[in-house]
Amino acid sequence: MLLFIDGCSHYDTSQLAMKWTTVSSTGVTWSVVTEGRVDGCIRRLASGNTARGYLEVAPFITQGGAWTPTASGRFGCALKVANLTANGDHAGDDVAGSLFVVMSGSTPMFGVELNSNGTFTVRNHWTFPGTPALANSIEGLADDAWAYVEIGWTLHKTSGTVIVRKNGTIILSYAGPVWPDMYPFPDPVATWTSIKVLGAQSQVTPVLDIRMCDVYLCDLTGPLHDDFLGDLIVAYVTPRAIGTYSEWTPIGEANNWQCQDDVPPNDETDYVTARVVGKRDSYPFQALAGEPIGMQLCTYCRTEVSGMAAFVPTARVGGVDYEYATFGIGDTAYTYYLQPIDSNPATPGVEWTKAIVDASEFGLTKKG
Repeated sequence: MLLFIDGCSHYDTSQLAMKWTTVSSTGVTWSVVTEGRVDGCIRRLASGNTARGYLEVAPFITQGGAWTPTASGRFGCALKVANLTANGDHAGDDVAGSLFVVMSGSTPMFGVELNSNGTFTVRNHWTFPGTPALANSIEGLADDAWAYVEIGWTLHKTSGTVIVRKNGTIILSYAGPVWPDMYPFPDPVATWTSIKVLGAQSQVTPVLDIRMCDVYLCDLTGPLHDDFLGDLIVAYVTPRAIGTYSEWTPIGEANNWQCQDDVPPNDETDYVTARVVGKRDSYPFQALAGEPIGMQLCTYCRTEVSGMAAFVPTARVGGVDYEYATFGIGDTAYTYYLQPIDSNPATPGVEWTKAIVDASEFGLTKKG
């Protein structure tokens, strides 16, 4: 089931923390730059050998409603590291400096470390000094070159798994305990609640310089997208014309859709607003470049005054309106509200096609 995607192209540096759940800047500088494989990417530049800044995603909503944490997951992204030899200083009993960490609440369950030769090491959290790593990859990244890295896992005290793939090929496969040694503390719950990425720590100068784009996150609950998705491009499309519904009030432009086609969003320059519950906007979008695997509706909004408001993302497929989860908005500052969509709501469990997406409309309805 699809939980999160990010092409790192439709927003700027100031909006990074609006798209990701947490942006930790300890010892690093973040920026969104036009240096990705196709368009934009996130750049993480370390400032010294104490760098441990990371990005975190805590899944919240699925196509069917609130997400229920599970034991298994899949993550993929395109990575480029400009200076692999700067990477190092992995504390043997702590995965905080790992490139990728799976969390259960505040407890790191395991981490995937990036080594100075480009290979990967999998390590449980809170293992004791001298405890060997769980596994090491047979190959890894090349310096200053893009590669698509995927990580799959199942948490279990005795029969867990971790798989690392590079460009579709398995380079690390581990089976056994995937579980932090918590003695003498109580064991954590055997489910994950978030993932942290790009927490790799610099050891020497020049410091680590990492770029990332084309991100996906999913679990194994199905019926779609419940395994590795492979090397993919996460592209954005924007509204292109007047839709069936134009009930919100446009500010700054003549037509509603013209208030919604800015990349990155331009906040108060032009926007749509609604104060009456039930008001709906929908827009046809630019044509897709190819067949889609899945989609995510990104709504960038705020309340006009203090107090709660609510909206639902919508799809209009074949002349029928479909509503997704209700999002409550309680802040006058802008942020993103993300609705992942695995399949066509007219045929649940069946993937979208380019023809159907191109002929559909997407938008939102005010609910509170």
